[in-house]
Amino acid sequence: MSSNPASHQNLKNPASGKSSKGTVRVIASDNRLQIRFRWGGKRHYLSTGLPDTPVNRIAAERKASDIYLDIISGNFDPTLAKYKPESLPSTATPDITPKAIPAASDLWKQYREYKASSLKPTTLGYHESLARILEKIPATPISNALEIKSKLEKVTTVHQTKRILAQLSAVCNWAVKHRLIESNPYEEWLPRCQSFDIS
Repeated sequence: MSSNPASHQNLKNPASGKSSKGTVRVIASDNRLQIRFRWGGKRHYLSTGLPDTPVNRIAAERKASDIYLDIISGNFDPTLAKYKPESLPSTATPDITPKAIPAASDLWKQYREYKASSLKPTTLGYHESLARILEKIPATPISNALEIKSKLEKVTTVHQTKRILAQLSAVCNWAVKHRLIESNPYEEWLPRCQSFDIS
């Protein structure tokens, strides 16, 4: 609640400088902001749905100003649909749920499908052989590079593991470019294993 819950915005007729029948006020009721005004000889209340905070009060006062200007210009919406809470800026907490990180095998499949039309048959065969090896390990988020390395070493040779990790690094570069993941987790700890893009 603001320090002065009874405070309001009293908009005056710009022509006379005096309060008019269209006076619009922002008031607080049970720590919720409302817009109160007279129109058509009746008093109206419009709930903003917002708690009484300094930021929300500014938003409510802007809406009150819109209502007043519509009243004096003859553009007032008697259904009040134009002034409903959805017209006010949302104060809801933004959705910061992190994106699901794809498994290495799934991202590799997407990469293969994207590249398929431009690859030579021999390269496609190489891609398929790597896919078969990746399918032998449990589904693991591609961001878990060290875990993937450890699992690969259990199903193939060290040399082949390095080749697969290098190709996964290239896949990650592609995925970052296409905004499928945020970063390439292989770049920092695998600097000597060249990342290449077979085409």
